[in-house]
Amino acid sequence: YTTAYYKYRGTGAGGSVAQQMGFRLTGVSDETFQSIVDETNAYLVKSLEAYGFTFEDYNTFLNSKGIGQLADKSYDAGGEYDILNPNFSKKVRAKTFTARNEKYYPNIVGTPAYAKILKEVDANLIQSAFEINFLSLGYNISSSMNLEGDRVTTGTMLMESSIHGRLVGFQIMNTKLQMGGIQTMNKYRYPIQDVFSTTGETIDGFFEVSANEQKYKEYSISLINSYVDLIIKYMTELNG
Repeated sequence: YTTAYYKYRGTGAGGSVAQQMGFRLTGVSDETFQSIVDETNAYLVKSLEAYGFTFEDYNTFLNSKGIGQLADKSYDAGGEYDILNPNFSKKVRAKTFTARNEKYYPNIVGTPAYAKILKEVDANLIQSAFEINFLSLGYNISSSMNLEGDRVTTGTMLMESSIHGRLVGFQIMNTKLQMGGIQTMNKYRYPIQDVFSTTGETIDGFFEVSANEQKYKEYSISLINSYVDLIIKYMTELNG
């Protein structure tokens, strides 16, 4: 879940001035974030079972000997982190939640430790990730400072505030270490614009974008489940 977009702006003459400016999501609790994941995970499992998959107990994965090799690559779900930050000029802040509130483990791709786990537990491994945003990346944030005085001028343009997101990745790796996956680059946007509101006032440099929590949950679940349906449709058309 994206929780903030922001930039650092700085100017310097006799020194440097830096400030954060951006948009921050408010009004959605961690409990709601978690409930969205749990409900959509249940829908994913049910859909894959209807397709023909049989699921092992998740503890089979957690109790494997190879899980220790992933320990230093995992982190607790629910933490807030900065991502996509190549040059410190634009940042995206996000929270990651997992089904059952387990630790977040790295992507299957590029992580050899999974091969050992698959051979040990003798079962295929499915991994899926979805992204939910609250603001279009088409926004613009600008600021200027008069170094001879104390006047600060800021400007902002909110392009689109809506529930939108994408299927970051759906991967399956079998015990023969054969792998297949689906990924979407384009983000699907809900045309409904009644989820968010903003006052135009800033707090600590952030424009607060307040969400209607129930609608945020409703539309996020609908969006993720639509991607689950797309996954099943793709596999059905591919494999018959």
